[in-house]
Amino acid sequence: MAFQRVPTLVQLAKRILTNAKSLEASVAASPTFQNDTMQRLPEPVDSVRKEIIDGTNLLNSLVRGGAGPFGRIQHTTSFTYLNELSLQAVYRYRIPQNVPVDQSISFTDLSKKVGVEESKLVRLLRHAMTYHMFYEPKKGSIAHTVDSRALLDDPTLYDFVGTCIEDLRPASSKVLDAFKKWPQSEEMNHCGFSLAWDTDKPMYAYLRDHPERMRRFAGLMARTTQPSSIRAATLVGSAYPWQDLKSGTVVDIGGGNGHISVAIGESHPHLDFIIQDLQQMPKEVQEKAVPQALKSKVQYQQHNFFAPQPVKGAVAYMLMQILHNWSDKYCVQILQQLIPALEPGARIIVIDRVIPERGEVPDVEYHEVLTLDLIMMQLFNARERSLEDTKKMFALADPRFKWVGAYRVGPGPYTMLEAIWAPDEVHDTPTN
Repeated sequence: MAFQRVPTLVQLAKRILTNAKSLEASVAASPTFQNDTMQRLPEPVDSVRKEIIDGTNLLNSLVRGGAGPFGRIQHTTSFTYLNELSLQAVYRYRIPQNVPVDQSISFTDLSKKVGVEESKLVRLLRHAMTYHMFYEPKKGSIAHTVDSRALLDDPTLYDFVGTCIEDLRPASSKVLDAFKKWPQSEEMNHCGFSLAWDTDKPMYAYLRDHPERMRRFAGLMARTTQPSSIRAATLVGSAYPWQDLKSGTVVDIGGGNGHISVAIGESHPHLDFIIQDLQQMPKEVQEKAVPQALKSKVQYQQHNFFAPQPVKGAVAYMLMQILHNWSDKYCVQILQQLIPALEPGARIIVIDRVIPERGEVPDVEYHEVLTLDLIMMQLFNARERSLEDTKKMFALADPRFKWVGAYRVGPGPYTMLEAIWAPDEVHDTPTN
């Protein structure tokens, strides 16, 4: 049996030191808990930062040991739910909004402002301070760190925390119960979220009945998915050889306001675009989203991707961040609905996160995509997928889909996955 090879503590510390010197030389100042200089780093510098994160995490894990005092099993795994408890107190009692921006406040005065008994509040907040959410500048008082100040200054980050703590955490605790109640199910509402909130509605339908929670979830999406999607839009045009496609139409399925299509169209004028979404995009959104130079080349269309594709003969059909919301059963249906519209050589381009093999990316990125995979599981009974998972899905949809390959979208989290409609070629159909 082969064991994971790890460096010695000294080797690891030397590597961390080398990277730390490189990173510190690349930023305006060494970061503190009052001055965060680690945001929006350029790619070469950010790669060094990820190496430091991986190295320090590994060093911390090795030094802690397994089951001993301060060991990994007890302190960095089993007790993590207590971080969520103290963070929930920070969120629910609106502590960031009740601590003065540039000065401290006594625990006594803060407890009166938020209406929580002082000794209990102090215990919760001192626990939060162990992960740098606020600090105690003098005994009996509390003041902001950059972390707590960010929750005050950025409403979408505050919504992110609220959604994770109040909606996702209860759902995660019910995932295994959902496995037991609905074994082998691929239905969207057979998941931890459904059990946690005692509903037979899929998550989005449920949240529409709870407007404040929907607003909060929208804040989470604005904080996470939208910025990475916008960054991806600037790179998709160069990540894939669009210039090799013949002149024609690209159908952007579930394309929202069309920012991906617009980004491609600006650098590839031989292509036209039809942007489809479940709801008809309002005219004012269309006008704002499409620059004047592209207005004759971009149109919007209402379409449910579980219905037959109405645009026939397009050169490419693109699905960005669509399939990861659905189980394999429904992804196969989405792909099959394209078939009547496809001409030989049509490209099907899926843009999604891809679960890499361990070691292909920094561990901090690997952990992030596995975390997102579990979020898809608990909310939608869906999943993120590996390259092999996606290849298998195309083959299950129809053996006439010919797998082409993958294109990484810059340094970000997305990969473009391509298959061609090749009706004259029959490829192997995978078996379970």
